[in-house]
Amino acid sequence: PTGYVAANTDCDDTVATTYPGADEYCNGVDDNCDGTVDEDTALDVRTWFRDADSDGFGDASVPDDECEAPSGYVADDTDCDDTDPASYPGAPEVPYDGIDQDCDGSDECDSDADGYDAEACDGDDCDDQDAGINPGASETWYDGIDGDCDDASDYDADSDTFDSASYGGEDCDDADADTYPGAPDEPGDGVVNDCDDSDEYDQDGDGFDDEAYGGSDCDDANSDINPEASETWYNGVDEDCDGNDDDQDGDGFRVDDDCDDTDAESYPGNGELGEDCEALDADADTGGLDGRDIGAATGGGGLKGCSDTKAAGLAGAALLLAIGLRRRRDD
Repeated sequence: PTGYVAANTDCDDTVATTYPGADEYCNGVDDNCDGTVDEDTALDVRTWFRDADSDGFGDASVPDDECEAPSGYVADDTDCDDTDPASYPGAPEVPYDGIDQDCDGSDECDSDADGYDAEACDGDDCDDQDAGINPGASETWYDGIDGDCDDASDYDADSDTFDSASYGGEDCDDADADTYPGAPDEPGDGVVNDCDDSDEYDQDGDGFDDEAYGGSDCDDANSDINPEASETWYNGVDEDCDGNDDDQDGDGFRVDDDCDDTDAESYPGNGELGEDCEALDADADTGGLDGRDIGAATGGGGLKGCSDTKAAGLAGAALLLAIGLRRRRDD
């Protein structure tokens, strides 16, 4: 009859889209009359992802195609660690802990975004909270901050390993790497490389500056020679720098010309001695001999250069000789 067919397999003869072999959809209807509603072969079936840690973000590696989300599954597949509920896209990142909490592909190692990872992440940024401090930054000296992360002192601008004297160190010129305590120094050049002002013109360190630079030390290479040193007479060395090594009594006559270099009153031509240190006035016991007789008896040389004891003996011998000569003249 009209409106009749030979097949009797239609499961819902009120809906034209429902019949054996029809396309299945997720609509709560057994569209293909196979006895199953909304099976996972439906044309509009969805893929769900397991959310084991219940953080609302699923694991892309564990999918399930269903018309409705199975228990423990979500539509999202962006969870980077489905075992940790604190790890998901947009989660607060904990820097330097080795965990990618926010699922951006890495742990937070460059918090200040200066292009350098923090030392805690095996990087070389010594302060990952300040973008102005990193290995590529310019150092601002003496501010107490290691701006370029080189671990060097912020008070050693010339990098000679000595801090500036202006900031508690010993370097007297922190702009010159050749100037620091103990540095090689050329005395007298006007540059104090070793930071010791006192030895710039006092090479031997005896406390007296070199004569060549306005001081009073006549030998600045020998600390035993200076204006306060003790003089050793007649050794050819002017230890006390007074220009005199052979006039001990200071009477103006060198030892070779003085009658007695330990007696400032005994010198040639002093009124009592002649130019050759001979006595000018005869003693009462000489029988009227004068200095010329004694001089003649001693060959005209007087007693020049003799010690006190030796001079006394010679003077006596000369006197006796002179007396004998006078008596012979008288005879």
